[in-house]
Amino acid sequence: MSILSIGVEKGRVEGRQEGIQEGIQVAKQALRLSAQGTAPEEIARQLGISLGRVKQILE
Repeated sequence: MSILSIGVEKGRVEGRQEGIQEGIQVAKQALRLSAQGTAPEEIARQLGISLGRVKQILE
């Protein structure tokens, strides 16, 4: 394995971990907004995600 491929793999792992953390934060925000009585359409608008994604989180 070359130094370049090791670096690429490290970048993938770190990027994946950051993406997972970001997704968890968005889900927490969606759940918090829902608990406050915010409509799914408004949650989607505020968080910049699709209505389908909001519904998936709230299931």
